[in-house]
Amino acid sequence: MKRGAIAGAVCLFAAGCGTQTTSQPAGAQLGGVQIVAPASAVAGVAFTAQVTVVDKAGNVLPAYVGPVTLTSSDSKAVLPAQFAFSAQDKGMHSFTTVALATVGAQTLTATEGTENLAASAPVAVGPAAASKLQLTVAAQVASGTAVTCSVTAFDAFGNLATGYTGTVALTSSDEAATLSGPHAFTAADAGKFSFECTFATSGAQTLTASDGTLSQTADVQVGPGAAARLELSALPASVVAGDAQDLTVTAFDAAGNIATGYTGDVQLTSSDATAQLAAAHPFDATDKGVHLFAGAVAFHKVGAQSVTAGDGTLSATASTQVSPGPAAALTLTLPASANAGANLDAKVSAFDRFGNAATGYLGTVDFVSSDAQASLPSPVTFTAADAGAHVIAGG
Repeated sequence: MKRGAIAGAVCLFAAGCGTQTTSQPAGAQLGGVQIVAPASAVAGVAFTAQVTVVDKAGNVLPAYVGPVTLTSSDSKAVLPAQFAFSAQDKGMHSFTTVALATVGAQTLTATEGTENLAASAPVAVGPAAASKLQLTVAAQVASGTAVTCSVTAFDAFGNLATGYTGTVALTSSDEAATLSGPHAFTAADAGKFSFECTFATSGAQTLTASDGTLSQTADVQVGPGAAARLELSALPASVVAGDAQDLTVTAFDAAGNIATGYTGDVQLTSSDATAQLAAAHPFDATDKGVHLFAGAVAFHKVGAQSVTAGDGTLSATASTQVSPGPAAALTLTLPASANAGANLDAKVSAFDRFGNAATGYLGTVDFVSSDAQASLPSPVTFTAADAGAHVIAGG
């Protein structure tokens, strides 16, 4: 091996690499420089580059005195300062703090400063160990929609850490999210792997990728998915016939978020065919998935009744017990015919304005007749026990 040679290194000379020798003819002239550097290096790891100044015959020029500067095609390289050769260096110097940083084919160039002669050596730079993870996910996603979440390992110089073999797990502030399980990186991944993520809860969420040492967090804005169900606000346990009830219809996605983009045309129907119902409402962007039907339903028939809100695909139902309204009419029931002087049974019934028995009627009823000689019963005061109907026996 020649003096100062580096095993596995490349030797280049400005005028061609000749055989180096320590002998030098008298009056030899400067011919160029040679540089010897490793054929490969790891980003950020310092190595030694040997520079030799030679004469025109390619022999070492031990009497050379002058500056030599190292430069590189790698803009991120860390290089030693310019070195001033002296007679004591005997034409050779080892630069021991050379560190390249950018992965790929790079060159290291030595230039002497008296005649600007230069020589270069190629160095293949590989990545250093991973020092950070990069997590890539869309800034905005829809609830329930699977998206790709990529994790990439980089070294301290921003190179893809193709040799990374950590095991990465995903976590999220969205406890309802469905995330791919941990992944152990292999050489085949070359520092990058794509996970599948499905967020559920709308709003500002975070996603974190970690191998226990390195981690990276990304912010994700989760929007609601498509409407999967309608919800109708509850009715009171009981309502009075004729009293209008407000109802709110809300659209939800499959994860329970309000489906703010819902645009269905919602119509109300009822088990009470005579009920008064609000008109249909076509949802739009201004509703943001929620609409109040003011005076949505006024039931007319007593008993168990329900109202349903539906768009032809989705629907929701609310139920209640309808009680009669206040008495609006009285009826007097007598036999169709009777003999003069005969005592007659009579029935007085109270009804609300929809024809339901006014079971809560408590009024006092007086009797009059077109027959001036008729014998009439005394006034009758209804009680709760009458339940809106009172029978007067003829006796």
